[in-house]
Amino acid sequence: MVQVDLVTGFLGAGKTTFLRRYVRYLVEQGHNVCILENDFGAVNVDAMLVQDLLGPRCDLETISGGCDCDTHQRRMRTKLIAMAMRGFDRVVVEPSGIFDVDEFFDVLRDDPLDRWYQVGNVIAIVDAMLPETLSPQAEYLLASETANAGRVLLSRTRQAGQAQTAAAAAAASGAVPESRGTRRLRARQSAAFRSWPAGIRRTQGRQGRLR
Repeated sequence: MVQVDLVTGFLGAGKTTFLRRYVRYLVEQGHNVCILENDFGAVNVDAMLVQDLLGPRCDLETISGGCDCDTHQRRMRTKLIAMAMRGFDRVVVEPSGIFDVDEFFDVLRDDPLDRWYQVGNVIAIVDAMLPETLSPQAEYLLASETANAGRVLLSRTRQAGQAQTAAAAAAASGAVPESRGTRRLRARQSAAFRSWPAGIRRTQGRQGRLR
């Protein structure tokens, strides 16, 4: 089965910076990788930022536009079906910053995708400079990302400083609904900007260590 990894986070949190280093690491390990960029905008800007990664072991697919979540789910399902026959062993999905993570799992549970794909590493990038006050929609999305992630990484901690980083970690912890568990985040070094060949091996995915 093809392993599908998901990298989530708000716009500007550092998803693409992390993804670039993560995908480069996977390619160096011999994986055949496809990046799936999913953006609500008519122009997929993030796809332009990973062009230099493309080569014999790395390809790129995009899903752009769409007026509602149902449309995005249909397009993602269709794209994954088409990709299943192309020989990839890893797919790395970078969704829009306003993506509901539950929709990702809904798509992968559908037949025939549930027979071809398995959920791999689910990583949420949280900006240490997160605003103190979030809209109800932003709070819901933050809860969706952190509750479903196997690992939550804080980015821009050096710029934010210790106090603001701790506040962002507390906000991410508090966003997780009680029904999802009692996860508490600890403020650490800016993991999204470390040397990933070492950092990746220590990072846990949704179903265990990053593979």
